[in-house]
Amino acid sequence: MRTQRTYPGFGWWAFGIVSIALGTIMFGVRGAHTGWLLLLGSNSLLVLGYLLVYHGMLVFRGRSEHRWLQWGIFLTFFLVFGYYCSDRQDIAARITVYSLYITGLLLAIAESALGPSHQKLGVNEILLATWMMLMGGLTLYRAWHAIAGHATDPLWMQETGFQSYYVLAQVLTVQLSTLALIGIHAQRIEHDYLVLQGQLRAQSTHDPLTGLYNRRYLDETLADEMRRSERDGHNLCVAMLDIDHFKRINDTYGHEAGDDVLRTLGTLFMQWARASDIVCRYGGEEFSIILRDTTLDQVMPRINALRESIAQAKFCSGSRQLPSVTISIGVAQSDAKITNPVAFLNRADAAMYRAKQNGRNRVERD
Repeated sequence: MRTQRTYPGFGWWAFGIVSIALGTIMFGVRGAHTGWLLLLGSNSLLVLGYLLVYHGMLVFRGRSEHRWLQWGIFLTFFLVFGYYCSDRQDIAARITVYSLYITGLLLAIAESALGPSHQKLGVNEILLATWMMLMGGLTLYRAWHAIAGHATDPLWMQETGFQSYYVLAQVLTVQLSTLALIGIHAQRIEHDYLVLQGQLRAQSTHDPLTGLYNRRYLDETLADEMRRSERDGHNLCVAMLDIDHFKRINDTYGHEAGDDVLRTLGTLFMQWARASDIVCRYGGEEFSIILRDTTLDQVMPRINALRESIAQAKFCSGSRQLPSVTISIGVAQSDAKITNPVAFLNRADAAMYRAKQNGRNRVERD
């Protein structure tokens, strides 16, 4: 994932807002110029603008665009509205056609802004959807006036003052939509930045093959835990684990099978670990576990249970069944003689090598 300066859909929003703004200006000067071409142009620009905003929202959300349907909506509006503008001076029909088309688009924009029910909504989405629904209600009221027979004169809205309020609402729509859409876009950038930041943090601290913490995280965390243990007087243990005869698996079954073994072990370690345990891939076929707030006597039964569960686990690579896998483990507990993480790990590592020398598939304590 990468953050972007502009996301798909933003350009459609920009064109849509410009179209709505131009249509609003033309709509507002109709009192001085009542020609049918100006009437058709202003209303068509408004419909086109809301259609472009809706299209941009679909693109931004990654939803199906249905471009042919959207262009079909615009074309049918243009033809029907143009018919009532030029051939039939039917004011009520013009207002009704325009209002119903615009109301449908406003509600569609509101629905697309709110998005799926599981999506967390921000202030900008709620602002845009709320305003579009309010404008939809105002436009429906305009249609009702026309259907009820109030629209009998071309200038009836100017005379009642409704025209001024409607033009003002259109101007507010341009302003609020611009702010809300910019806010939605900025929110997406911030969200993707945080996600990317989390991914980079995970990549820097986790082993990509097993999903466990990596050596870098082990070195940093073990030093912190040793300081915490010394300061608070809590017990601290560390274990070193090594897969027995891992080279034999790679040589016999291939490195892909070896990777599958490591992945399976990573899963088994995470299932076994407590919330306070920190399991790391030390390197190659070696692993380390930081065991907080526990003593050697307390941790030995748990470590032995882990060893036995791994010896009994089934390992596969694709459709192939692999032989049983065993591990040798060394465990050490921090004390006053251990002054740094390297010395601590060396104590556990020495115990682990004794387990190897004593027959493998066993646990030795420092």
